[in-house]
Amino acid sequence: MPPAGSCGQAAAAGGGAELATALPAADNSTCALEYDGFLTIAGKGVGAYFAAQPTGTPGTGTPLTSDSAGGIVEIDTMLKDRWDKYRLGPDVLLVNSQEAVNMTKKVIAGGSAPLFRFNLDAKTMQDVAQGQLQAGVVIGSYLNKFMQKKVQVMVHPNVPPGTIMGRCTEPPYKLSGVQNIEQIRLRRDYYQVEWPRRSRKYEYGVYFDGVMQHYFPPAIMVLTNLANG
Repeated sequence: MPPAGSCGQAAAAGGGAELATALPAADNSTCALEYDGFLTIAGKGVGAYFAAQPTGTPGTGTPLTSDSAGGIVEIDTMLKDRWDKYRLGPDVLLVNSQEAVNMTKKVIAGGSAPLFRFNLDAKTMQDVAQGQLQAGVVIGSYLNKFMQKKVQVMVHPNVPPGTIMGRCTEPPYKLSGVQNIEQIRLRRDYYQVEWPRRSRKYEYGVYFDGVMQHYFPPAIMVLTNLANG
């Protein structure tokens, strides 16, 4: 996802630089043959939470910020916004592997005092007593201070680097006439086509015909343009 509001020179994929004026005018970020996904819906300004970090260096973004109390400023701002406006919060935070590491660093090294908690079972305590320590720490959940509940943090293979997406699948109140706030509506379910052989390879494709329906976009939350660090 390109950074919002960047101008001048943008870092090129090959490591060089390219003027923004040299970019093509056509918008190739979407395809008419594909339906809109969560990130596209959030970026359309239909009530979803969408926050892009300011770009200090074009193409780089701005890192997450520790609140020095075991939390992350940008995530808490997002959680507060959803609670104040809609009385809801995410059930899960979907992150890239890069953000999973960065979130852990911000929480563990964010303050002068160790303001985080370890959950240990009896087996783990026995290993510690025998001198066996487990190296490495990762955030498995994030406390929503405003709803006083834990939000699962999940590494997702399709979330791009520099992006965190929150999903609320069950709002705390009923929506009239809505059973599922998000669903895929299919005109034709998944099917497979084996194409005629043109070589010694077997070629086939798996397809479906449908669209994604989201009846309550405020239940989507996106933080993007997060720099690595």
